[in-house]
Parts: sequence; structure tokens; C-alpha cells
Amino acid sequence: MRLSGSVMTLSGMQQVLDELRRRQGLVKDDPMKLILEEAAAPIKEDAVRRAAAHHRTGRLEEKITILPAKRNKGRVYVKIGVPRFAGVGYAIPLEWGHINRDGSITAPAPFMQPAYESQKETAYLRIRQGLEEQIIKAGGSG
Repeated sequence: MRLSGSVMTLSGMQQVLDELRRRQGLVKDDPMKLILEEAAAPIKEDAVRRAAAHHRTGRLEEKITILPAKRNKGRVYVKIGVPRFAGVGYAIPLEWGHINRDGSITAPAPFMQPAYESQKETAYLRIRQGLEEQIIKAGGSG
């Protein structure tokens, strides 16, 4: 990583994370959680749009959620999807397909995986930008 004036050159995400960890004492809140939650937004929005194509009631789209980011064993992660007890029990069968009681097969109509695949680069870019901003706020030069 190289910082010159207000331009930062990053050679790898791991270096950005290492730099943020090194400077963590200078940052009051846990910026990683906020960055991940913000980066998850395009995936959620795309999943809602895709789920709407299969809706009958609109409940599925309403229940797609970005759960609060968590930190566990040095890793920070965020989950996007339909919470288990959201009252939309058909979300998983819709995503993966299922066998009906009469033995017929209902083909998958995925909405989460395609949303992730189509928006992951946007999410990674948001993560990178958020990390760069935090390093600059923390005092910046490498």
C-alpha cells in the first residue's frame, strides 16, 4: 500500500485489512461492520427484484434482510437473506426447488444466488472504498 497526498494505491485487500487492524485503536466504532452492511445493499436490492418475479403476496420481498454484521474469531461477516423465522417458509424451496406431496418436482427459481453473482463486484468495490476511507480517517500514510 502506498499513500501519496490524497491518492492511495492498494496492492491487495489483505494489506488494507492489516493496516486497518494496525490502526484500530484510532477508530472509535467497528467500521468493518458498517462497511459490510453497506456493501450488502446492492445484493439485497437485486434479490428483492428477483424475488418479486415469483411473488404471490409480496411477503418474500419484504422479508429479505441484511442482518447486522457480526465479528467472530477475528472475522467480520454479514448475512443477507430471509431469516429462518420470518414467516416465509417457501423461500428455501423456491431457491433450491422441491418435491411436492404428489411426487411432482418444482424447479428451482433462485433469487439469492443470482443476486449475489450479479452484484458481488459492486459489493467488493464498496468494501474496498470503505476500507480506504477508514485508513485515511485513521491517519493514513503507510
